[in-house]
Amino acid sequence: MSWIPCDAFAKPPRSGCNRPVDDARLRKVASDTVGEFTEIEHLAAPPDVSVLEAKLAAGQDVIVALELPSTFVPKGRAGARYVPHYVKSGGQDAGHALVLAGYARLSHGAYFLAHNSWGPSWGDGGYAWIHEQTLVSWAKQVIAVDAEPKERDQASRPRRTRGETTCSGSLVPDSIRGTCTPACADGSPRQDGICPVAGQCPPNYVNLTGACVLAAPSTSGRDVDSGVAWTCGPGGCSYVLPRASDPLCTGSTCKASCPSPDFHIAMMGKSIVCIE
Repeated sequence: MSWIPCDAFAKPPRSGCNRPVDDARLRKVASDTVGEFTEIEHLAAPPDVSVLEAKLAAGQDVIVALELPSTFVPKGRAGARYVPHYVKSGGQDAGHALVLAGYARLSHGAYFLAHNSWGPSWGDGGYAWIHEQTLVSWAKQVIAVDAEPKERDQASRPRRTRGETTCSGSLVPDSIRGTCTPACADGSPRQDGICPVAGQCPPNYVNLTGACVLAAPSTSGRDVDSGVAWTCGPGGCSYVLPRASDPLCTGSTCKASCPSPDFHIAMMGKSIVCIE
């Protein structure tokens, strides 16, 4: 067993492939767990900028794998350092992954706050801004993740789980908090307590987190085969899940909510996730 095989490359890099797995180190890493990923979603590459904004505004982190130029040094003054846009990569072995931790929308487009892994001497303490066009041009893989710490502060927001909530009557889970709340007037589940406001976006789009994203259709129904029922408004969909369709459901039925633009529900292993 090894990490990336050299034959996975048309032109193998000078080093880094066909290395054996260090089993001792792997066991140590596994024994020192500080958190866990609760949801992993592969997004389109090149990325949709509005989707990136929505993910970040909802509190998720976004991992982006980029082709880098031969020199990847931020410019600008301290507190506002940025990665200059580039038109040529440094070659096939110049791939690198960054975490997007935030964004700022300016008159000439959105800048995303990148957290690099090269230490505090890079950029502003390890951070720098990257323009949306640079990401669209050079991103090869984009992943949105939800993570939870192993040791949680009891006063922090409850761990988000989908499909494990039994809400009484007409109450539905908040798509972020997981708490049972009344649905919004337009039929949407609440997202972190927020209901969409009409008229803020073009037709078929909705603003939940400061960016216009694809809205869910205003509809309701029930799948005959699975028994899953749904009610949707522009801000997302709430689902009623029979116990047979959800292995984590502890009652006869459970409920789940998914926000726009990820308003479709799906099963990933034994977990309920939301997808586009």
